[in-house]
Amino acid sequence: MTGAYDPTENTIYWGTGNPVPMFDPEYRPGDNLFSNSSIALDADTGKLKWYFQYTPGDYMDYDEVGVQQLVDVTIDGQPRKVLAHFGRNGIFYELDRTNGSFIAANTYVTKLNWTKGIDPKTGKPVEYDSSKPIQAYAAGALKRGGDTVNTCPNIQGGMNFWPSALNPVTHVAYGAGIEGCSDLSTKGNDPANTVPGQIFLGGTYTNSGVQAGSLFSFDVTTGKQIAKLDLPYPNLSGVLATPGLVFTGQLDGTFGAYDATTLEQKWSINLGGSFGAPAISFNINGKQYIAIASGKSAGAFDHPELVERGGANVLYFFTL
Repeated sequence: MTGAYDPTENTIYWGTGNPVPMFDPEYRPGDNLFSNSSIALDADTGKLKWYFQYTPGDYMDYDEVGVQQLVDVTIDGQPRKVLAHFGRNGIFYELDRTNGSFIAANTYVTKLNWTKGIDPKTGKPVEYDSSKPIQAYAAGALKRGGDTVNTCPNIQGGMNFWPSALNPVTHVAYGAGIEGCSDLSTKGNDPANTVPGQIFLGGTYTNSGVQAGSLFSFDVTTGKQIAKLDLPYPNLSGVLATPGLVFTGQLDGTFGAYDATTLEQKWSINLGGSFGAPAISFNINGKQYIAIASGKSAGAFDHPELVERGGANVLYFFTL
């Protein structure tokens, strides 16, 4: 995703990808700086101002390239310049964007097993040990010749690269994603078969159990969840927030509007096809429009009714 820019700090903020090969940390011992991070760069020089690494030594494919939300709020009576981020690892984070210091973190997926929690002082997973070359988080270490590791959320994360949204007046952040888990294992590789430029995972992954979805909202002033709505399918569309409604599309072709406070569904229509892109809103001559693009199926996630779902390359428009 495109980074964010703060003109008062003259700083740009970006999320970074995961280390590779993603499923075999023995190839790349250590924290693997500056992967799985939010990084702050001087907009004039490109010099690194600070970084915050969410999952050091990651072996679960929890890169953090998603949206970096910039919010000015009052926390505990003090004005704070916040960077808010729905981590792919299933946790909603808040950082001080002037220096990268940790403020708060709360889980937004229903099932999260890769860590037992976040250290309230450092913002690191409680299992993290900087002295170890290979991290062993709560789900278990992923090692060559070892057992399969079950990780929740799914390797695509609670929320991947698709857009989150923010109401700049109420300071409420919205997101939508996947509720599910993955089974990971390493896979031996003959160096002679490793071709430069070709993907090298260092292992394999499969979905574990039913993969569903959810829509959720967080108060940036507290860092805590306001509302959550379970969805039947993983959400790859992201969200559009308006003053009173939140819009999102689903893999089964459903496009809907949800109350911005309670997330209760207020309206929906099934248009066929599959949605893997966000809606947008725009105004022409005083009339407000909502548009969303449908494309080919973005995946079935083991739902039989989605397997044969055809694509519908259509751009839909609605008026409010």
